[in-house]
Amino acid sequence: MGRHSTGKNNYSLSKGLIALIAALALLLVAVTVFFMRDNDSDSDAASGGQPECVSGDLALPVAAANKKVGQQLIDAYVATNPVVRDYCVKPEYVDSLHDAAVYIAPFSPVAKEELSQAGRSAATNEPPTVYSTVVGVSGGSLSTDGGTPALSDVLFPTGEQPEASAIVADAIADSDDSAISALQEQRVTTVSEASASTQKVVATAQDSAPEGIAFAPLDGAELLYSAIPLTTTDDVTEEQSRAAQNFAEDAGTSFADSHGGNQKALSELSDGVWAAAVPEGGRRIPGSESASDTAGTSAGTDSNGSAPSEATNTLFLLDTSAAMSAFNDDAADAIDASVADLTSSGHSVALWNYSSPLTPGVTQGYRANISFTGNADDVAGTAHRFINDGEPLTREAVTAAVDYVESEATGEAPVRIVLITSGTADSSDDSAIQALTAARDKKISLTIVHVGQGGADRGLSEAAEFSTNVSAADELTGAIRAASGLA
Repeated sequence: MGRHSTGKNNYSLSKGLIALIAALALLLVAVTVFFMRDNDSDSDAASGGQPECVSGDLALPVAAANKKVGQQLIDAYVATNPVVRDYCVKPEYVDSLHDAAVYIAPFSPVAKEELSQAGRSAATNEPPTVYSTVVGVSGGSLSTDGGTPALSDVLFPTGEQPEASAIVADAIADSDDSAISALQEQRVTTVSEASASTQKVVATAQDSAPEGIAFAPLDGAELLYSAIPLTTTDDVTEEQSRAAQNFAEDAGTSFADSHGGNQKALSELSDGVWAAAVPEGGRRIPGSESASDTAGTSAGTDSNGSAPSEATNTLFLLDTSAAMSAFNDDAADAIDASVADLTSSGHSVALWNYSSPLTPGVTQGYRANISFTGNADDVAGTAHRFINDGEPLTREAVTAAVDYVESEATGEAPVRIVLITSGTADSSDDSAIQALTAARDKKISLTIVHVGQGGADRGLSEAAEFSTNVSAADELTGAIRAASGLA
């Protein structure tokens, strides 16, 4: 019998076999992808796990009051492989504050004066605590009973870690006067110099105590370091400033995590005690011109010059940088109240705000919000609507304000510019000082309310009719009224 065709190819694969082959192919692809990823992971591990950085490397210059502390924090940050805005951040220790984007130091009047003398400003009023060390005394003559030594038996190194000396003196002394006298009369330069004495002990932090010599902590006495991001300069870019803030936040979070979320605060001492611990430059700490005069004072309001006794036409120039965030509402309230009193007395008022440019394409940092007006309602509530961000380009704003006042001034009435500021990020610009000097003959003056813990602009303060420093928001009303001639 002959064979008949069925119409099917006898050499075709069965459906089951096709499915098996497809499954094997998928398995092969999966295995290949797995090993490729594994190889990629091995490559990342071999390179330290560093993420790809589209923008390349970014140097982060870090200065520190204690190099050992600074290097420890730098090493910890490097271990996180930090990336900020697509830059691989490469922190490096620098000796000069002029070159730094962040400063690691106790956030005390000592550090603030150091920043001021270097022409630098803190970018925040509340830098995070990032390191702590116990403070006490060290020496071969330590009593074995663990008691507190007599103040007269303690030597105070002021050439290194002056903050430790100030904290110890304040902890042992019965008054600011006693602490100041001890710091001045029992002063040595270094811990090692003091350790040569067999009759005395030396004030020191535990991590600076000489090896092999007994150390006794004082109850509750600690020296705390902060990571202080600094404002931009011609040599420190915006990218480095952002990286500095990331460095500070990372170190602050690590410290808080290791201390149960407690950030802690540096001991509150009088400016006189802080100044006495710094033989060179201590007199420049606000309110510390004379140690005996400052004994018993707190870090409240310190003034240069006499507050104006009369109100006049006034331009309020308000810093709206990021450093003013915690103070803006209180400053706005004080401005509104002052405007109401000034206009009710027949004076004209104007309101400007300033910071570094926040909008792409904008090059000037100041904003002429309200031109001179005699109607308080034109101004009321305006300052409450400002947004706080950027850096305080104070000198640029002052120069522009002086130019504006000169162009708007009419008659013989004097005009006062009331500057409310957190500091100055453009201290190298001398045009503001020159403009103020030239404007004196035109009855244009400047008064300053410096807010917070950042370094004050000494050049502007010297050119001003009056300047005052306040550390708390609730002090702003009285300070702004005084600067406006309304006190």
